[in-house]
Amino acid sequence: MHLINRDRHPVGTLSLAIALASFGSAQAQAIRDGAGDVQQFDIASGPLDQTLLSISRQIGSAISFDQTLVDAHWAPAIHGALSPEQALKLALQGSGLQEEQHDQTVVITPVVKPAATEPDSTSITPALPKVTVTAEHRASDLQTTPVAIGVVGGAELQRGVQPLGRDLNAISPNLLAPSGWQGSSAGGSFYIRGVGTDSALYPSAVALYVDDVWISRQFGNGLQLSFPDIERVEVLRGPQGTLYGQSSSGGAIKLVSRDPTGNAAWVQVTGASRDGQGVKLYASHELVPDLLYGSIAFGRYKEDGYTYNHTLGRYVDASDSTVSRVKLRFTPSPDLEAVLSVDYSLDHSDSPTGIARDYPGTRHDPRDTYENTNPRVHDTSDGATLKVVKKLDEHLSLKSITAYRGLDLNPNPMPLDGEPTDVAGWDIDVKHHQRSQEFQLLGDYDRFNYVLGALAMSENLQAGRPSWYDEAYTRQVANIRNENFGLYGQGTYKLTSQLGLTAGLRVSRDKQDYRNRLWNSNQGLQYLDQVFDTGNLHMERTSTTPKVGLEYTWSPHLFTYASVTKGEKAGGYSPTGVSKAISSVLLDPEKVTSYEIGAKSKFFDDRLQLNADVFYSNYKDYHAGLNGVVVNGVEIPGTTTVNAGKAKIYGLEFDATARLTSNLDWSVWGALQRSKIQEFLNPLGETNYKGNELPSAPRVSGGTRLNYKVPVEIPGEIHANSTVRYIGKNYSDPSNTFRVPTQTYVDAGVDYNTPDGHWTVALEARNLFNRTFDVTNLNAPSLGWNIDLYNPPRSLQASLRYDFF
Repeated sequence: MHLINRDRHPVGTLSLAIALASFGSAQAQAIRDGAGDVQQFDIASGPLDQTLLSISRQIGSAISFDQTLVDAHWAPAIHGALSPEQALKLALQGSGLQEEQHDQTVVITPVVKPAATEPDSTSITPALPKVTVTAEHRASDLQTTPVAIGVVGGAELQRGVQPLGRDLNAISPNLLAPSGWQGSSAGGSFYIRGVGTDSALYPSAVALYVDDVWISRQFGNGLQLSFPDIERVEVLRGPQGTLYGQSSSGGAIKLVSRDPTGNAAWVQVTGASRDGQGVKLYASHELVPDLLYGSIAFGRYKEDGYTYNHTLGRYVDASDSTVSRVKLRFTPSPDLEAVLSVDYSLDHSDSPTGIARDYPGTRHDPRDTYENTNPRVHDTSDGATLKVVKKLDEHLSLKSITAYRGLDLNPNPMPLDGEPTDVAGWDIDVKHHQRSQEFQLLGDYDRFNYVLGALAMSENLQAGRPSWYDEAYTRQVANIRNENFGLYGQGTYKLTSQLGLTAGLRVSRDKQDYRNRLWNSNQGLQYLDQVFDTGNLHMERTSTTPKVGLEYTWSPHLFTYASVTKGEKAGGYSPTGVSKAISSVLLDPEKVTSYEIGAKSKFFDDRLQLNADVFYSNYKDYHAGLNGVVVNGVEIPGTTTVNAGKAKIYGLEFDATARLTSNLDWSVWGALQRSKIQEFLNPLGETNYKGNELPSAPRVSGGTRLNYKVPVEIPGEIHANSTVRYIGKNYSDPSNTFRVPTQTYVDAGVDYNTPDGHWTVALEARNLFNRTFDVTNLNAPSLGWNIDLYNPPRSLQASLRYDFF
């Protein structure tokens, strides 16, 4: 069996042309006549292309189809004693496709409906492709999944030469990546619906998952979007405590990479402004027919900086990173699949450097700094995952996910003053190891589907922070061991053919062992006399996070849902506390109860999809990140996280996509929200921010995107795209003293595909109009410093890609 893959449309949608070569004449004739031997089929519901491949493997003959025809379709489960023809007809039912005999080959083609008048083929506008998500740990249609979800395709991300967290800014409703530290592997936290954290090394309120593996610390994982094999990003808005556990009080972000399924290979080279140079490649191959598949993804990018450092005599904010991933997929039988994934990343980029607001002679130029600290980082990240799925019978499957993650950051400087003396700053030295094991039992019956799961995760974190403030030097080291155990279950029962009831519950047990120490130091950052030692501290907690919901299918084109969900963000001791008073304070979990009503609809023969939801969330023991906290008359540098009290946030979100013509797709998304701190009880001081807005919670945000196939009469195809992202004004911390201004970003690009589909030439522009925005402000009044961090300037890129199949 010969398999050919071709990725011909990297802009907008992914187009995969698959041809499975020649049928034997006897088998083909048997399928055409319906006289094939009856076989016992046991194929689960799933994407149509995978179902066709499963039928092909079982009957021992090839089926030819164009991937662009089947991408939008989902096949029903195929069970029982059937002939090959019956199995094919069942798989194709409702898809508008049929099997046809062409010489000695059976080919899948569209059904041609008779019409009174013959329409012009150029006027036929196809339906939007079906989007499959795994938000509930099973593959499902986005339009019938009762969760507020934004989906970003891998092709959309790969338009940029080195996708980073900031590229997700406002690219999905209510998603914000606000920190100025989004430019390197250190990354920065995500905020969903105004909830997240920018405190280094604290658990985030937005859970990050890579191929079903929970990454417990977002700090240091800023290159996860840069892998060339990312297939899609799912943004799950609102608390996800039942299925995704703690550290998901704001939501979850799932990165899904492509599993090897056949033969495909491409390589891309890129040149960009500021001497940017990059290469990406991806290859997937059938190593042993119908048994073993392998893939490799590799990305390398290097670019000069855009901020001139007068003290160091060079440009900073440079990029220099390498990412790689290898996957093996083993399919010994139709009911067993195992995928092994190993990844590694290396970062020698610069940490973003602060611009001193009041330093003499700077004229506050956003592209000039006098910082004396070398911002170059040396960060490595690696991981290995083994995912095994065993189908127990036609209704039950068991999934095992075994994973290891490692992180080594040393050095990872954070220069905070922008001046040529050691006014303020620190380094963060991190060694982090995480091991996890998760089991999931998934049931799929006519009226009832469910998932039962168990997770055990342990992590060892050593976080060191050499610091300097007004030329006084210290070294802090914290050792943390966390253990997390969780049992969860969630199911949906169809009370009628249209009405469904969902209920779920998770019970989690957390344990933490902690010790933090601080030493005085010198300019060489050596250990001198010890300032404090917290001794060994211990924490244990049990929590429950339930969910209940209703869903109602009014018609094949309208689906509605309502839910009440509870979530948590984990507490614990401070990984970076530089005073004994702060280090000894046990942070309670942040708890949220959220109410949500949503609708997902399709119009005009599925050429328009419109999804919308309204939500209301109440937070208790809200985690507030405070700058310049004063304890016993001494100002504590950096950000300190405290349980601040109560807060609320509510709003409206929408996401619409329209296929206006066969050549033009238009998407628009946005959010309107309001937030308020209802109670503020600062355990470390007298400050009261009651009545203020939550940080990183703009009242208005959104964007729009156009993908256009230019109708010109030339060999090959030209595609153009443009994206506009808008972030309304918001605040950087609960004090509401620094207002982040309104930001508007415009990105645009054009590419040309040769007629044979092998070559693609692309031109891209990020921040097309070269807008400059102050995205982060940090200050310490007692030390007299105040810095700002700015977004990157315009970047122009040209790339050449070759697809081998």
